[in-house]
Amino acid sequence: MAYFQMDKNPRKELRTEEDFIKYAESAYESAKEYMKASMILLPHLIECSIPMMSNAAFTCELFLKVILTYSHTITNEKQLREHNLYKLYNKIEDKGIQERIRKDTLEEQFDLVLKEIGKAFEVTRYVHEYKEMSCDVKFLYMLMNSLHNECLELMKEKNDE
Repeated sequence: MAYFQMDKNPRKELRTEEDFIKYAESAYESAKEYMKASMILLPHLIECSIPMMSNAAFTCELFLKVILTYSHTITNEKQLREHNLYKLYNKIEDKGIQERIRKDTLEEQFDLVLKEIGKAFEVTRYVHEYKEMSCDVKFLYMLMNSLHNECLELMKEKNDE
């Protein structure tokens, strides 16, 4: 039974590997919806920049959590409470995955730019509290696409097992 008071709805319990895989599958489906919204908003960059950046950043966060879950890096629910893209990326233990993501973004100063947008989802939700805001939108979208491709690869590998 779902409640209209949204915070009353029970969270999924993550105890077994199967629970984590179901979480990753659900997070991936949510990420695809946020990515679609981001793509719809992209042509309206000027008038909808904040929701566009917020959706793209949240999409990246979800894709990173899918990658971390499928690669068995995340082993408890508390680890899923991180929102910083830079920190989530650096939790990826497989250096091959990290390198593919880095290479796909075509950004020479990957670490610096990722660190700069690391809190994009948090910051864009409260943009009204800042005097000015700037974001490397091209990098954010390149990262989102790279992470999506990596998720597809990991899910394909998981299905082939």
